[in-house]
Amino acid sequence: MLGPTIGPTLGGILTDDLTWRWIFFINLIPGILATALVLLYVRDPAPARRTAFDVVGVALLAIGLGCLQYVLDEGERNGWFGDTTITLTAIVATVALVSFVLWELFGTKAPAVALRVFANRTVWASSAIYFAVAGSFFAILFIQPLWSQASLGFTTTLTGLLLMTRAGVLALLFPLTAWVTSQERWDMRWFAAGGIFLAGLASWLQTLVMTTQTPFAALIATQALGGVGYAFIFVPLSVVLFKTVPAASIPPALALTRLIQQMGASVGSALAATFLDRNYATALNALAPSASLGTPAVASFLAGHGPNALTTLNALVEAQATNLSAVSTTQFFAIVTMAAAVLPFLLARNVQTVASPAAQGPTPPSEQPIAILRGSVEPPRTLVLR
Repeated sequence: MLGPTIGPTLGGILTDDLTWRWIFFINLIPGILATALVLLYVRDPAPARRTAFDVVGVALLAIGLGCLQYVLDEGERNGWFGDTTITLTAIVATVALVSFVLWELFGTKAPAVALRVFANRTVWASSAIYFAVAGSFFAILFIQPLWSQASLGFTTTLTGLLLMTRAGVLALLFPLTAWVTSQERWDMRWFAAGGIFLAGLASWLQTLVMTTQTPFAALIATQALGGVGYAFIFVPLSVVLFKTVPAASIPPALALTRLIQQMGASVGSALAATFLDRNYATALNALAPSASLGTPAVASFLAGHGPNALTTLNALVEAQATNLSAVSTTQFFAIVTMAAAVLPFLLARNVQTVASPAAQGPTPPSEQPIAILRGSVEPPRTLVLR
């Protein structure tokens, strides 16, 4: 969550002080450094071995996700399924993704994506949580810059600094989050649920102060509150996944949940764009009667604002419609986020008895660090795996 909130800040500074092209140029140096560090220091502890490559599965997934992303990005602009290209692309995406699922489950012995891990309750429940939370988070992240610049006249730098407030709170709470998740007997589902609800509540509270003249300072509290909520969502969820999924299934489970999270972000952003457009039209129609030329207030306004009065009036009405659209769309996703607070309780909370190291016999290499932290002798005890 830090990246999506720090990015707009850096992007705003680059755009305001240099040019928009620098948002691409800035990636060159970190990319080169990251590549060099990986080549120098990252090593696979397992010996290299030849494995089969699922060409068909990867191709189907690429086609399906690529077409789905096009539909989500261009759907609202082109009238969704009233446009032939969007309709055909959606059909291709559906066929490709369904074929991908069938191929991975029944058509290959070396699947590119191990879909069978969805049989684990933690995996499918985590995927549902990540999809809902990421969708709402990126939807609100999509709305915030548009509203702050269109309705408040913020520069891209100021908009980025506003979002940076949430990132700063996230960073400050890392030690507390780490301490909370280290408490083995605490149920992490409650922390994740509380974080999700708090994030949604922060977005709802922000709508109460969203006007065309809201000062920067009035938005800091809700941004900070949202940061507190997001700080207690993803780390506890990761702890639950690591503690309840078999070790061999963790890599494919992580890959799947991250893929679902990205899909949720794409769907959320597309829905936000759609709702903003439609809520704007609804708000404009609702404001139109009050801006009728026959009303005394409008007649007085036109008489007192010179030859450009009609243009000024139109701009005021459009500004109010834009603000109302942002408010109603943000409220929708705030409600979705708060409703998603029940999803963490879909996760299993297992109880497992762990014997002492002496009773267990030799410690497997993968568990040696844990044994070292525990000490050489430890009596039997019950661990609550959340």
